[in-house]
Amino acid sequence: MSRPKQTKVSGEKFSSIKDAAAHFGVNKGNAVRRLNSGWTPEQAFELEPKPKALANNRVQMNTSIGEFNSIREAAIKTGIQERTIQSRLAGGWSHEQALEIESPPQRARVGSSIRCDGRSFKSIAAFARFYEKNQIRTRKRLERGWTPEQAVDLIEPPPRFRDHHGHARNHMWKTPTVIDNKLFVSAPLGSYLLYVIKNKKNGKEYIGITTNDLKARLRGHRRQAKLGTKSKLYNAMRYWGFKNFEIALVRNDAKDIEELQNQEVEEIAARGTLKHGYNVAAGGAIGTSKPVTVNKQSYPSMQAAARKYDIDPTVFASRITKLGWTPDEAAGIVKREKYQREAIEFRGKTYPSLKNLAESYNKSYKL
Repeated sequence: MSRPKQTKVSGEKFSSIKDAAAHFGVNKGNAVRRLNSGWTPEQAFELEPKPKALANNRVQMNTSIGEFNSIREAAIKTGIQERTIQSRLAGGWSHEQALEIESPPQRARVGSSIRCDGRSFKSIAAFARFYEKNQIRTRKRLERGWTPEQAVDLIEPPPRFRDHHGHARNHMWKTPTVIDNKLFVSAPLGSYLLYVIKNKKNGKEYIGITTNDLKARLRGHRRQAKLGTKSKLYNAMRYWGFKNFEIALVRNDAKDIEELQNQEVEEIAARGTLKHGYNVAAGGAIGTSKPVTVNKQSYPSMQAAARKYDIDPTVFASRITKLGWTPDEAAGIVKREKYQREAIEFRGKTYPSLKNLAESYNKSYKL
């Protein structure tokens, strides 16, 4: 992933063109196009009059070595690549600097100094290389509040579930409730919430249950709608607009998850939201996720199992659905051989892996 391009406008530095556009109230896309066309930063962000338009929307560049009617003309004259000049102008360089008539602007050194285990490093990249760690992963760990020693695995990582001080906190999947040999979320009394989401335009409703904050639950529904998930509720959210849906508490007096599920079934039936609202099931279950069994214990979803074993839910699901790992392997209970792959049969012959099959037919494995 490319880094945002730093921009300097009238002596003021901005971390990206987007930030500069927001500061000056200019459309980001317009600013980018203007900079790529050779406008100065001051012109691109409307602090100075736009340059005189020439034929074919070209931009005049006035420099101490002459006037150029386009970036291409300047590139031919100076021998500097056209895209290089465009990039420099977009980064806030003046015409003189872009054409190497003047010295380039002083660049800030990329990276942050790091001190770890008694050693000092000039940047995160140097820090990660020294300990032979992935630079992106190391940076993300530091951004999440890990200490440098934790980021490169010199000491144990911080607890996955932490409070605002960084200390371990109890989490609902750490001490789950067992019902019919299945694990369900455990929460204190008053946290088992039965809620309703209502369409303010037509009055249609959706009944659901959660142990999370209601605003967070509504954000979760909106996120699924934005991702294109198809259901009556999400389709309606996309059609009517998110601002037309509000969430409200119906009751929170259930003693456990089983009682909360029963309340959901009763409320859906009482309000008729299965036929006249947005519910697609009669209720009585947490979501529509498929259960998964790990270490002979059943979980209502992959996410629940992943949380129990302190594994990123996306990684856990990818291991099972994309890589073909067993749930026990995905949870780290059963060690998986580093290069183990699923065998594949093709035209009566068995190959140890898809890659081996592709190589046998001189085809690209990625394709």
